Amino acid sequence: MKVEHVIRYGKGEVCLAWRGDFDEADNPIHNGKLFMPGVRNCGHRDCINPEHIKQEGRTQDGYSD
Repeated sequence: MKVEHVIRYGKGEVCLAWRGDFDEADNPIHNGKLFMPGVRNCGHRDCINPEHIKQEGRTQDGYSD
């Protein structure tokens, strides 16, 4: 499984783009479960940089409850 792809933006922001599967709303999923659910403060729905995600309903392993 390819987990991430590093994307650097002009302001020094670094997003980690999910390279796996997505649900119908373009959220990252793995094995049918949301992966790292939450609101992305960077605005990129495929970003899995933990510093960019406000955690909502996420277990310690990064999956939805």
